[in-house]
Amino acid sequence: MEILSKRASAVAGENELSLVISASADKRKNNMLLLWLLLWTACGGVIIYSYFGISDQKAKIMTLVWIAFWVYFELLIMKAWRWKQFGREILKIKDGELRYKKDTSGRGWILKYPVTEITGLNVLQDKTPRWMKNLGEGYWNTGNEMLQLTITEERELRFGFQLTPEEIKAISKLLAKYLRVKPGK
Repeated sequence: MEILSKRASAVAGENELSLVISASADKRKNNMLLLWLLLWTACGGVIIYSYFGISDQKAKIMTLVWIAFWVYFELLIMKAWRWKQFGREILKIKDGELRYKKDTSGRGWILKYPVTEITGLNVLQDKTPRWMKNLGEGYWNTGNEMLQLTITEERELRFGFQLTPEEIKAISKLLAKYLRVKPGK
């Protein structure tokens, strides 16, 4: 096994590769995210409990609207915590096929692509303004893919959530060797 970083490791054979990228290596931040989730849940519970004591119709409607937003963000935080705690990306190249799985506790869809259809490997260049990029790079975010495989002209596979520049370089170099493509910038 080859350790590429705290979050990424690979097992390489002659014609096969297994690459695993963990969602997070920072236990302290994971614990803070869990604390945030628990406090958010408690606050929502208090508001929901209070809802049944409200007699004014307009206040009830406003509380229901608030609860709808609260539920949305509750699910968002829960999804982010599960991903950061148990998530990983798995890329396997074997028998002329690339398999990708965004795995959370053993769950996730496996996407399969013939290696012969992969035409490029690129580092995604984010052109969003810096202030918006800061929001997207937050620890609670489950997005911000850093690498992209071009599969024919119509399809692409984005992966490598919140990778560091060193991780991008190591993973790109390794994948380029097995996919026989030149890594782009």
